[in-house]
Amino acid sequence: MLTMKKDTQTVDEEIITNEPLSKECPDIPGLWLSFCGLLLILIDINITTKIKFPLFEEFFTEAPLTVSMVIDDVLGHYLRLDLLPDALGFLFLLIGGIRLFKGVASSRRSLCLCVGALILSVFYQFLPFFLNGNVRYRIGYFSYFIVTLFEIIAIFEYVFCFLRSEECLANHSTNRVTTIFWMVSCLAGYVHFVLAFYQLKISSFVYFLVQAILFGVVVYRLWKGLNFFDPHRNSSL
Repeated sequence: MLTMKKDTQTVDEEIITNEPLSKECPDIPGLWLSFCGLLLILIDINITTKIKFPLFEEFFTEAPLTVSMVIDDVLGHYLRLDLLPDALGFLFLLIGGIRLFKGVASSRRSLCLCVGALILSVFYQFLPFFLNGNVRYRIGYFSYFIVTLFEIIAIFEYVFCFLRSEECLANHSTNRVTTIFWMVSCLAGYVHFVLAFYQLKISSFVYFLVQAILFGVVVYRLWKGLNFFDPHRNSSL
């Protein structure tokens, strides 16, 4: 009888040990803000306004095709507004991250990246109002790739930080696979922007689809991993 009691106690301890480290449900408004912020960043619906930039000052160049690509296609001659602005998306991520990442040591880096991406996205939007000639071309050319890369790093680090904040024995391996999906999605997104710059529309659209599909997979895995339908975890709601 004593042996059976000891074995039963050992089994109970093993069951308790293998339970998730935390059953607290994440901040729901923070989750929705983060999800909406990611959608605002990943989806672009641009409209051209009637607000004209200062007339571009021509300059001598040995790469007129590249200059035309940057000035005419990338920056344009009229102010373009995104109906789903990236700056608002990063603001949502910032507010959502403050609510979600309480007590997470590495959250400061993620939130600082969101602030930096917000500032860069606003700067890039209004860049042609303040720069002209060769400076507008060069800053516009490098800013396209740098701002895009910075934004992708920011959203990757944000989701990665969220996965670390939800780390537990039950979803440790799941988080690793989700991180890989998210990494590939972010890489596909950057390739999409690079191909769009060179006006390779079909190839760019293919990578956009890859990014969108993997983003959906990541959202599904996060939703499933958070165990919203677990009555024990939702007891706090």
